[in-house]
Amino acid sequence: FSPLRQALVLTAQAQNTWIDSPTYGPSSDFPNGTFRIDRKAMLDVRSTLLDKRLTVHARAAWNFIGVYHPTGQHADLFTAFVQVSGRPWAIFRPALRYDLRVYTDSRPKTAALNPNPQHSFRLVVESKF
Repeated sequence: FSPLRQALVLTAQAQNTWIDSPTYGPSSDFPNGTFRIDRKAMLDVRSTLLDKRLTVHARAAWNFIGVYHPTGQHADLFTAFVQVSGRPWAIFRPALRYDLRVYTDSRPKTAALNPNPQHSFRLVVESKF
């Protein structure tokens, strides 16, 4: 019995993408409107405990799509989830997951979203035999 065999796995990632896109208007970074900048950041944490009978997985991510138009798509999005799964018997694996989705930009279309933030719960039961 080794309860802390795989105590923690941590992953972090960041991305900055310049996209050649003359169809989008000027921005403060590129006044001539030739580039769109997308940014992403993600943090992922996993922990497997109790001889692989309990797993906790959490992720937080932020996405910024470099498109600003008052009636266009939502540009800033924060997502996160926490999932706890267990394996009480060899053929049975239940999991409970909570998801959070928050649009964070300040446009009127985003302010009118209802609900914002969005919450969801998911129960998954798997069996293998």
